[in-house]
Amino acid sequence: MGDSQNEIRAKVAARCKQEQEANEQAPAKAKADSGAQSPANGDRPPKTPAETCVPEISDADLLAYLNENRLGDAKLYCRLFRGKVVFVRHWERFIVWAGHHWAEDDFDFASQNIETVCQLYQGMADRYQSLADGEGDRDAKARLLNVCDSVRRRLASLRDIPCQDKLLQMVRRVSPPLTILPGQIDKQHYLKACPNGVIDLRTGELRPGRPEQYILNAIATEYAPPFSMSLIHARKRTNSCSARWMATRT
Repeated sequence: MGDSQNEIRAKVAARCKQEQEANEQAPAKAKADSGAQSPANGDRPPKTPAETCVPEISDADLLAYLNENRLGDAKLYCRLFRGKVVFVRHWERFIVWAGHHWAEDDFDFASQNIETVCQLYQGMADRYQSLADGEGDRDAKARLLNVCDSVRRRLASLRDIPCQDKLLQMVRRVSPPLTILPGQIDKQHYLKACPNGVIDLRTGELRPGRPEQYILNAIATEYAPPFSMSLIHARKRTNSCSARWMATRT
C-alpha cells in the first residue's frame, strides 16, 4: 500500500514538473505574440486589492488540506492571503491590502479570493484525473479517482454561499488567526499613506508601504517629494537658528 502511494506521488510530481516547464516557456511566447496588439496603459483594467501572486503549493500539501475538511480550507486560505486580507475584530469586517496601505473591503474581495482556493484544488484534481486515465493498475486508478471525486465535492460546497461564509469564519479560528484588533490600526501617526507609497512626516521621505504597519487612512493624491533630504535638513537647521534668534529678541 505504501509503495503504491509513493508511486502515485512520484507520478504526480513528474506531471507537475512537466507543467512547470511548460509554464516557464509560456511568458516569452505570450510577449512575442502580444507585440503590436498590446493595449495602451489607459485601456488596461485597474489592479484590484485582491490581486496577489499565488505561491506554488505541492499536491501533497493540497491533499493534506483537503483531508482536513473546512479547517484545511481555512489553513490554505490563510497561507495564500495572509498579509492581503485581515478581519478586524469588533468592527466585524474584513479589510484588504491595496498595495501601500489597507482599504475597506467594499467589493467583498475576501469572499472572491475563495475562488483561488478552488482553482488550486481543481488543478490537483485535473492532474490526478490525467494520471488515472493512463493508469493500468485497477487499485491505483481507483485511489486516484477517489481523490478526484473528493475534490469535486469540495468544490461544489466551496462555491456555495453558506460554505463560503463558514470558511471566512474559520480563518479567524485557525492558529494564528487572520485577525487583528482596531487598536493595531493607524498607530504610527508620523506615517501617512498615499497611492504611491507611505510618507514619513518626520523626514518627508516616501517609502513602500508594508502590511504589518496596518495603515488604513490614506490620502487620494500621489506624493512627489519637493526637496532632497539635504535641503530638508538645511531648512530644519535654518528654522532652529531663526527660533533661537527670535528668542533673544524677546
